[in-house]
Amino acid sequence: MDVASKTAMMIKEHVARARQAHMHPAKLTVLLSLLEELFGVRLEELIPGVESKFGSKLWGLRGSADLIFSNVVFEIKVDPKKELDDAIQKLIKYLQVLHERGPGRRSIGIAMDAIEFKAFAPILKCSQVVDLKEIGSINIAVSTP
Repeated sequence: MDVASKTAMMIKEHVARARQAHMHPAKLTVLLSLLEELFGVRLEELIPGVESKFGSKLWGLRGSADLIFSNVVFEIKVDPKKELDDAIQKLIKYLQVLHERGPGRRSIGIAMDAIEFKAFAPILKCSQVVDLKEIGSINIAVSTP
């Protein structure tokens, strides 16, 4: 079996697990598995970023991001179509905190349900994240490897 076929099989299995995950912790588990299997990101590298608590004293923000890995914030939703506005509001908050921690560092936010992924970049005005711009999306259930 060639690499593309193996990857396609891995994604198909992942999608099946993601469709069975109907709660937030299950979606997180499926995401962690995907990152490890598909991209080789070891679980040990991801664990410090799971449910990361952080805040901004400047803007009075507090929160607990679902997963932060490097400069990527993942916001997990069980039904992203219904919960997209909530995901965007949370990503604005989390990306603000990351911007304060590293003003010259680019960060992105991803709203997802472990099948559909929407990537967002922060829109900054006077060092404040005022909105997000969608920069890409993918539904791995219908995309090719």
